[in-house]
Amino acid sequence: MEGKYDVLLGDTVAGSVELRREGLYIRVFCRCRAPEGKIWRLFGGNQRLGVPMPRGDMLELETKVAAKRLEPGCGFYLRDGPCPPQGRFVPIEENGGFPEPERLREGVFAIREGIPGVLLPEHS
Repeated sequence: MEGKYDVLLGDTVAGSVELRREGLYIRVFCRCRAPEGKIWRLFGGNQRLGVPMPRGDMLELETKVAAKRLEPGCGFYLRDGPCPPQGRFVPIEENGGFPEPERLREGVFAIREGIPGVLLPEHS
């Protein structure tokens, strides 16, 4: 998995992440913008990659992770919580359909065992 990908904050593109393969590892370079006053964490799929640090008017992160931790096609996003998103995994059907479209906005895109889907929060 190499290349340049968008970093999302909610449904807005906040910046980009560039991935470079280095043997069994992937070097991650992230540059993005996010509202001040919070500690933001960068995730690749369900994997927390680190905390981008302020540099000028941008947030930046350079780190290296084991290649097996990043599944091809995983999305990159910023969250201000300490944990990766949790919830019930609902796969997206091959034709692009989703069994619970009214709940899509509540969820977070995820990939499990190579299958794209959405993590929906559990309701009590």
